[in-house]
Order: sequence, then structure tokens, then C-alpha cells
Amino acid sequence: MKTTLTRALVTLMSNGKPWTFWGLQEAINNRFDEFYGEPTISAGIRELRRVGNRRKYGLPMTGEVISKERIPYSNPLSGKYLARGYQYRLITNNEETS
Repeated sequence: MKTTLTRALVTLMSNGKPWTFWGLQEAINNRFDEFYGEPTISAGIRELRRVGNRRKYGLPMTGEVISKERIPYSNPLSGKYLARGYQYRLITNNEETS
């Protein structure tokens, strides 16, 4: 089933759970039989912030529509914090942003 990247992102991310680029990449490939690289998925997430896409997909017209959180990871040997990427979550009209 052919679909746009933006529609695929909204479809997958509307469940409210956090997603990594890698998780989105795999889910898009499995569900829509399309492959997008991480930079393209990042651009697609940015596209969700545009007014036209907010209207089209029923997203909040003000405030942020994507929540971004660092994935916590620390080295088990040193206990030192290491950055391992981010998780992104779509914020819908049913949610309050903080």
C-alpha cells in the first residue's frame, strides 16, 4: 500500500508511544513496504510541525506536536551517561502539553 511518509508517521505515531528513528524505519518498512533513511524520517517529523499538516491530520494548531526525549543509557562499567539517541512522541489534540 503506497502512502506518503508524513501519513505513515502520523498513522504509526498516533498511538501515543515513543518512537526512535530506527523503530519508525522498521515499522514503516514492515507496514507500508517502504524504506526511508534516518535523515528522511527526521525531515518527515519536522514536516508534522507545518500548519498545513497540523490541519490535515488534526494535530494541535499551537505549541509543539512532537515530544523529544533523550534515550537514557549509562555505561554499566563506568556508570557514565552516554547519549544513545532520542525518542519522539506525537502530541495529539487530546493531550495537554507541558
